[in-house]
Amino acid sequence: MASLAIDKWDDKVLDPACGSGTLLAEAYQAKLRKAKEQGINIPEDRLHEIFLREHIVGIDVMQFAKELTTINLALQNPFIKVEPRVFAGDGIEKMVHAEKVIGDDPSSENIERYLRESQEEYMKLALLHEGFDVVIMNPPFTRWEERIPEREKGKLMRMLGNIISGGRIGYWAFFFVASDNVIRPGGKIAAVTPEEFFSGRTAISVREYLLGKRGYALRYVVRSAVETAFSEGAHYRDYLVVLEKGGDPARDYLVFIILKRRIEELTDGDIMRLMNDIRTLDQGGHHRSISGDFFDVVIIHDVSRLITRFVDNLKPIVGFNSPNAQKLFLELLDTIGSFPKLSDVAEIITYWPGKYRGHGEGVEDYARRLFIARYGARGKISFRLVNEDRDRVVIKLGNTDVKRSIDKKYLVPSLRTASNVRHFDITGESEFALVDEHALEDDDWKAAGLNDGRRRRSAIYDVREATEIRQAGL
Repeated sequence: MASLAIDKWDDKVLDPACGSGTLLAEAYQAKLRKAKEQGINIPEDRLHEIFLREHIVGIDVMQFAKELTTINLALQNPFIKVEPRVFAGDGIEKMVHAEKVIGDDPSSENIERYLRESQEEYMKLALLHEGFDVVIMNPPFTRWEERIPEREKGKLMRMLGNIISGGRIGYWAFFFVASDNVIRPGGKIAAVTPEEFFSGRTAISVREYLLGKRGYALRYVVRSAVETAFSEGAHYRDYLVVLEKGGDPARDYLVFIILKRRIEELTDGDIMRLMNDIRTLDQGGHHRSISGDFFDVVIIHDVSRLITRFVDNLKPIVGFNSPNAQKLFLELLDTIGSFPKLSDVAEIITYWPGKYRGHGEGVEDYARRLFIARYGARGKISFRLVNEDRDRVVIKLGNTDVKRSIDKKYLVPSLRTASNVRHFDITGESEFALVDEHALEDDDWKAAGLNDGRRRRSAIYDVREATEIRQAGL
């Protein structure tokens, strides 16, 4: 990832969630290799000083992580005494407020004094707006609603809530969006990236912001064909991704790399061989693919068009371990590209929790459960469709055998999920969502598991608003 993202020996690099400093150490080595490749006539001892004093910055909220990164960077050349620029604090906040200089705090004694002085160093740190060439990171994937204190949630939403929808989105998203504030035009985000970035509904606001509004190009994606994740102990797929800010529009292709060995089995020589092969493809741009004993590299052309059309789900671009399977699927997308998607059908609406108002804790769950399941679905289902005629539908409440007939004036056509729809044309066979409190009596709502009246009303309002926005084409 460091080798893919770092183009020049003097690239300025930030890791806002640096952990033990592994990525920054790799960035250091990548910069050192670039200096040799580019014929920079500066002794390595002097390069060490320049890298640590001017080019490389690390931030981590954990004091212990700050110390580990400091040691890791210092050990890149242990004979030269240089204090690396590593700080204990909130990396997101520093990136968001990159143009502001924050004042000092008072300090005290011994270990407490050391910690306070460390905090003072962080407070004095002022990142320059668009002051970095690369932000390299492995941000935390923690879910928004998990383990993040309410006070921290409030701060994040104040800083970035106008961009990120919230909902069940991962903490990583805030790092991605905040990074934009410190990356210069032509600079890069290089990150260990969860699958949610490509396909998660809650992450669509991040994709639209970075890949649309801010003009980032998807340059490199690395996927493992032999393990689920690059992150140690992770149970869900992740990728190594490089995004370029405002890249050359003439270079409208993605270099997609599939590793056929575990990453820890690759030697430095293997990595350099892979980089050379990528350069060969990258410089030509017109080649389709190249294979080695431990990798496949595929060039995906017209990637901006694919991103624009499939921004709600980019998985087809990165979802295959086989280049041939991916090629066939992309050809299929080209073939059916002129056909409407489900989201293009105006009378069918889907509800994306968090994209609209949200109305507080628990409302998202209630909103999901307002949808009447016809085709089957995972998760909690409060209503199942039994049958329908022109004016009414008959539904079953929750896990009971209680049935109720509902006038369609209280419903809107919808699709709870496409996962079990077995045919393309669902004209006259849509599912429905309840968008009126008067559709059922209070006891029936409770029998369906929607006991809290306040949450229920907020959810109904939210889904109704989503319907109106969708039908208005906004």
